Amino acid sequence: MRKGFTLVELLVVIAVIAILIGLLVPAVQMVRETARRSDCTNRMRQVSIAVQSYESAHSQYPKGLNFGHSFLTRVLPYIEENNLHSQFRFDLSPWQDPNLQLGMLQISDFVCPSDGENDSLSGRNGATNYLGNPGTGYQVNGYDGFFENNDTPIGNSDIRDGLSNTTMISECLVGSGSTKKQRRVFDTPPFQAPNEFDLFVQACEQVISNGVGGSPWLRGRGWSISGDYYTFFNHVLPPNSGNCTNGGSTKYGAYSAASFHPSGVNVSFGDAHVEFIASGIDIIAWRALGSRNGSEVVSDY
Repeated sequence: MRKGFTLVELLVVIAVIAILIGLLVPAVQMVRETARRSDCTNRMRQVSIAVQSYESAHSQYPKGLNFGHSFLTRVLPYIEENNLHSQFRFDLSPWQDPNLQLGMLQISDFVCPSDGENDSLSGRNGATNYLGNPGTGYQVNGYDGFFENNDTPIGNSDIRDGLSNTTMISECLVGSGSTKKQRRVFDTPPFQAPNEFDLFVQACEQVISNGVGGSPWLRGRGWSISGDYYTFFNHVLPPNSGNCTNGGSTKYGAYSAASFHPSGVNVSFGDAHVEFIASGIDIIAWRALGSRNGSEVVSDY
C-alpha cells in the first residue's frame, strides 16, 4: 500500500496549483478594477450632476479659470458639502487662509479609486482626479469648452453642439512625484502663435516621449484652485498622452485626460451621462467632442 506521493506527483500538484494561481490572480485584479471603475464613474456622474444643478440655480456654469476659486469649490453645496462651502472666503484668493487650509481637505467625491494602485500618492491631500473641459486649445480656439474664464460665464444655451455631444469632465492622474509621464507636466519651446499650434503639438509629443524633466507635483494637486494643470484638462492631445506647458505658458498648454483604467478614460458629457473613451480615439473626433460650438457631427468614436 502506498503511503504518500512520489516526488514526481508532488511536483505535478505544485505545477497545477501554480497554473491555477496564475489564472486566478489576473481575474481577481480585473474584477477589482471593474469595481473601481464603476465607483469612479459614479463619482464623476455626481460631480457632473452638481455642475448642472449649479447652472439651474445660477443660469450659468461655475466660473473657474485664471487661478481663482475652482468650479469644484463652487459646486460643493450640490454634493452635500454645504458646511465646507460656507467656510470659504470668496473675497480672498484660494491661496490665502482660510481658503488654503480648507482646500487641503480631501473630498472623496473628487477622487477616482483606480488612481494610486500602481504609483505612490504620498501627500495627496487636496487632490482631484476630476477635471473640467475648457476646450480644444486656447491657442487656436480660445475657451470653446464647458468652462470659460472668470469674465465670461456661459450656460446651457451656449452649448450649441448639444449637451449630450460636448464633454464636461474627465480624469487625470494626480501629480505625486512619480516618474510616470501622465503624472508630470513638461515644457516645450514657445510655439504660441495660432499658426504654430501643430508645431507645439509635435514638440509636446516629443518631450513627453523623451520623458526628461517635467514637474511631478502639479496635475490635480488642488481641487479648490482654478488652473489649467490643477482642475482642467483639454482636447489638444488624445487621452493618456501627457501634459505640456507652451514656452512656460499654462494657457497655451496641453493637458490630456488620463487614468489607470485599461485603454482609456471616463468622460462625462453636458447632460451628465458618462462614457468610456478609448485612448486611441481619432484626434479629430476627440477635439470635436471637446468644443461646444464647432457644429461638428461625431457619430462613431
